[in-house]
Amino acid sequence: MSKLPDPILEGLGRGWQVLGGLHGAVPDQLTCDVAIVGSGAGAGISAELLARAGLKVVIVEEGPLKSSSDFHQREAQAYPTLYQESAARKTKDKAITILQGRCVGGSTTVNWTSSFRTPVDTLEFWRSEFALDGFGNDELAPFFQQAEQRLSIGPW
Repeated sequence: MSKLPDPILEGLGRGWQVLGGLHGAVPDQLTCDVAIVGSGAGAGISAELLARAGLKVVIVEEGPLKSSSDFHQREAQAYPTLYQESAARKTKDKAITILQGRCVGGSTTVNWTSSFRTPVDTLEFWRSEFALDGFGNDELAPFFQQAEQRLSIGPW
């Protein structure tokens, strides 16, 4: 039995509603205020904030729901069930392998020990390339701090 915290089992115990896969058929139609596609880090915090604001939120994820008790620390088991393309996804030029999650939690499930702030150069590129004014390091610092505190993230 794993000694890792198990937020999935805790969430199910608090009444999370899960549909699909082992949890039963998905209805033909769901009614919600907001549908979030993908369940990675951005989805999780967005869903929480929207739900706390009183909105009905649905998160749609193509991969399976796994809890800590499902992890056996064997790559041969993890790659086909937790990663896009069984951990064989590559950049367009095939120079870099991309370990991208394909499960509830997305890449936060498979890369959970890598927690760092978005680099300033990246934020600046996004601002100039995509006109994302107001999303620089200074504006995002309080949100980074909030996440670091909540998730017990410290310097490495």
